[in-house]
Amino acid sequence: MSAADEAFQALFFGDGAWLGLLLFLAIMLALFLKSEYTGALILPISLFLGLEYVSHDMGWHAIIMFFFSIFILIYMMKKIKSD
Repeated sequence: MSAADEAFQALFFGDGAWLGLLLFLAIMLALFLKSEYTGALILPISLFLGLEYVSHDMGWHAIIMFFFSIFILIYMMKKIKSD
């Protein structure tokens, strides 16, 4: 395993999991609020990351990712409906 792989593994699933989750959510939320079309790209990433958290037995992280996915869906539907 290379150093980059170990860093990402530690950031998302190791000791820095909360920091990695907050960093991911901040970046994705900033991109999403800048352009609502990025929701189509962010949604599957957040769903699959939530499923990966479930497989690593990290329940709270998975719940946060699933609620973030629901927020993205609701916001996208609201934007589409208003346009």
